[in-house]
Amino acid sequence: MTRLLAGSAAALIASASVVVATVSPAPAAPPPTCTSAGLTVAALHGPNFYIDTSTTPALRGAYAGYRVTDTSGEARRDLWVALSDFTGGSVAFGTGQPGAQQVATLGGGGDAARFFYLTAQTATTTAQQHTVSVWQGRPDLPGAARLCAESGGFAAVEGTPTSTGPPPCPRSTPRSTT
Repeated sequence: MTRLLAGSAAALIASASVVVATVSPAPAAPPPTCTSAGLTVAALHGPNFYIDTSTTPALRGAYAGYRVTDTSGEARRDLWVALSDFTGGSVAFGTGQPGAQQVATLGGGGDAARFFYLTAQTATTTAQQHTVSVWQGRPDLPGAARLCAESGGFAAVEGTPTSTGPPPCPRSTPRSTT
């Protein structure tokens, strides 16, 4: 009887572990696109990020800007534009740059621009991507809701070629009066 109970207990534990091991949380649904949320997000910066390492100190920072436009016709309050999920290995937030910025009010059909200071470690042809999200409420507080997300970033980080001196100046020659 003891063997039967021990065997039954072992079988019960084994089957319980299989059930626990096969149960996993459902994957999070991706956020809706901004168009479906009645918003558009447009980059205000160029396709490439530029740095200049030929100077001292090296110039590695630039601003990335995004314009958020309401297309629903409804006024909105307490929106936040946030950048996250940087990929590519070179571009990231500059020192002290918050990851989200508030748009306190956005009239129906209105727009607002927000700019983020970013830095790049090195020139690269690898795309430097990030996610641009629009939130209702401050993203790090309870009750905030991500309204939408779009992909943003740069095709490459271009460095300024090292120069050996100042560029040549054009020479002027006096005009002859004869």
